[in-house]
Amino acid sequence: MKKIPAFVSLLCVVLAMAMPVSAARSRRGLIFGINAGISPTVWFYNAYRFGVEAGFLFSERLALVAEASYGSATYESSAGWQETLYTNSAKTTYAVLPVSLTLYYFAPVSDRLAVCLGLGGGDYFLSITTKVDDQGYYYLPQTTTETQKARAFAPHLCLGFEYELLKKVVIIGEVRQSAGKTKISTTDPYGFQSEQDISFGGIQVKIGFRVYLGGSDNS
Repeated sequence: MKKIPAFVSLLCVVLAMAMPVSAARSRRGLIFGINAGISPTVWFYNAYRFGVEAGFLFSERLALVAEASYGSATYESSAGWQETLYTNSAKTTYAVLPVSLTLYYFAPVSDRLAVCLGLGGGDYFLSITTKVDDQGYYYLPQTTTETQKARAFAPHLCLGFEYELLKKVVIIGEVRQSAGKTKISTTDPYGFQSEQDISFGGIQVKIGFRVYLGGSDNS
């Protein structure tokens, strides 16, 4: 399965180099965009994410785009013993805020459609917040909240398309593969510290809009 993304990416590069430049993509200038989709947070917890981007189109085929996005997922669990004697519930929120930079290579398919291949990396700000509620027959209810934070870098590879809706507005679709690992320190109620390995990244799918503010060579 891991060989499939690499094969598809290689195929896109070959096709991109073989395709002629479309006149509709003869523009240069600033890029601004918004997007939304689904992406992993920490481990296998997927979340809806929203992002904004800004960049510059250097030529018909090359663009550099910076993006910041945010996504979070919540997992809940509970346990108890004879319900009235003891109950325990936990809510854990996994949040990720990546700030990334991607170099895109475009391959025009027609006057309106272009496929793209991107390579880059991102700085990921991670947080895991756990809220635990304990309630028992013999003691008062108590709530504890702990937040763990980490920051790490991860490379990524993108494959997508752009379709021109208006002269300077395009709709985009993209699949991105990223992978990273880091450690988070934890402290138990007795003051003992330990480190936990966490993995983040995975396959991200997004759609959105981009606006090209630069001029066109055809205008």
